[in-house]
Amino acid sequence: GNEFFNAHVEYTTIVKYYFGHKWYLACQVGLNGALQSLNMISVIQSVQVMDNAISAVFGKTCALDLTPFQNYWIDAAGARHATPGSTGVLSCIDTTSLEAGNAWGCHVVVTAGYLAVAALAIPCGRWNLDDNMAIQTAALGLTILCWLVWIAAS
Repeated sequence: GNEFFNAHVEYTTIVKYYFGHKWYLACQVGLNGALQSLNMISVIQSVQVMDNAISAVFGKTCALDLTPFQNYWIDAAGARHATPGSTGVLSCIDTTSLEAGNAWGCHVVVTAGYLAVAALAIPCGRWNLDDNMAIQTAALGLTILCWLVWIAAS
């Protein structure tokens, strides 16, 4: 194991040691930028999945629309149609069925899925990874269960 290591060495520390301070700073910017990009897209995807799950269970999911304006969608014949639910400050839509367009497309919204993901993730972010092993073990178990269900269903 790692118990015999005598120093804490990370990627950027090695870059600083071998390539100097300028490359260390460039490495910090690149690495942290990549990690933040990954964090943002992971949050967005998790929220979309949670909104789809809420919509599948309850028929619709709701959101506070901070930028309400009319969205339009164009059908196969080229006709333009107003997207229902895109002008309200508080709107509920079925995110599992978007044939008439996405009412929240190009909008800034705080969805029920976002609130649910935040309620699950923020408390876990306050602990070290070692302190929330029970949650990680439960998440692994649920992941394996999902895999088994998908394998059995296919």
